[in-house]
Amino acid sequence: MPHSDKSLKIYNEINFIHNIDQELVENIAINLTLKNKKKISWIFNAVKIPEKNFTNFIINLSKQNNSLNILLSDKNITSKKEAFIKFIMKNYGKKLILLSSKNSYVAKDESIFYSKINKNLKNIESKILETISLI
Repeated sequence: MPHSDKSLKIYNEINFIHNIDQELVENIAINLTLKNKKKISWIFNAVKIPEKNFTNFIINLSKQNNSLNILLSDKNITSKKEAFIKFIMKNYGKKLILLSSKNSYVAKDESIFYSKINKNLKNIESKILETISLI
């Protein structure tokens, strides 16, 4: 008798918002998606911030049917843009993981989670998984 792989799957799409090399982040997103062996599948989507139409892009991204987004904060994302992303995500009821190589922030908000990563991104996958497990 053939085995059917039809089963009910529960998943959560997670946008990995960044402003660095798309291929690098796509690789990280693929690795994280395939590592996930939980009851609820996590599907990671690498999303590069465009040069133009930043506000429109972030607002449309926050309207998607998911509850969690990850922002890789680097020197190319100004503090003003970072504040805008946090504000929009919070107002649309999204949780946000903020990855940064800067000192860890003190969480003032239960919808934003901070995680410190190495500048060379060596520990990024383990930090993401660790932070998601805390949510």
